[in-house]
Amino acid sequence: MSKDIADLIAETLDIYLTDVQNAIGDAAEEAAKELVEITKRTAPYERHGKRAKRRRHYRSSITYIRADTSRGTPRSIWYVKGRDGRLTHLLVHGHEMPDGGRFEGDPFLKNACAEVYPKFERAAEEAAKPK
Repeated sequence: MSKDIADLIAETLDIYLTDVQNAIGDAAEEAAKELVEITKRTAPYERHGKRAKRRRHYRSSITYIRADTSRGTPRSIWYVKGRDGRLTHLLVHGHEMPDGGRFEGDPFLKNACAEVYPKFERAAEEAAKPK
């Protein structure tokens, strides 16, 4: 009898865990979509000059992917496709310029994360509440 109750509780908790994981995964995907939209809009780029076309290409390379972890939990990962991905660190944290000056960096990614994260956090907390 107690084994039946234990199995029933374990099955119920497993269903709850799966539902919560899927809800948080969906919330993460929505947050990633919003983060991509904001960063594409706010990422720095050169308007004129030799590298202008390449820098505009950086904006179009921003995307996300939804992947499952080994535990089956879905996760969404923001990234920049291809060779443009190497620019992200330099654009965010700054770098030395060829003429000896310094590019101080643009906090576009930090600002976008600060805007998106509270919404995701609320959605994740809502998903974890028992219904």
